[in-house]
Amino acid sequence: MMNKDTANNILTIIVILNYIVTALVLGTGLYFIWSAITSPSPSFLGTGGPGLFVFMGALISIFGVLFFWIVYKFMKKNNWARIVLIVCSTLSFLSGLGNLRITILFSIINLVISGTTIYFIAFNKSVVALFTEKK
Repeated sequence: MMNKDTANNILTIIVILNYIVTALVLGTGLYFIWSAITSPSPSFLGTGGPGLFVFMGALISIFGVLFFWIVYKFMKKNNWARIVLIVCSTLSFLSGLGNLRITILFSIINLVISGTTIYFIAFNKSVVALFTEKK
């Protein structure tokens, strides 16, 4: 079992990695909105194309803000946030496996980040102990 300082350092690394993921999600949502405003609509989408892109961008951005808040609560060592992050990381890991044939580099990065997150916050006893100790 590792000492408490090492477990806190691992926790900090996980938080930083998940904030990077959150920034990418927010950036994707804002890109959808920006491209809907500045680019002409593809002909196969008809006149509703820009509205669809704005809607999708807003939805992605809302999930990004929600994930930012969950990671913040995880950083404050709330156990419910740890459980939500385990679920989100598991879904992300499965998504990375599914996309491995399409986008190899991004899928490998996704698998490493989500796999590391799952291992440490679900199975590492020292990190889990940080969430179960009395505050």
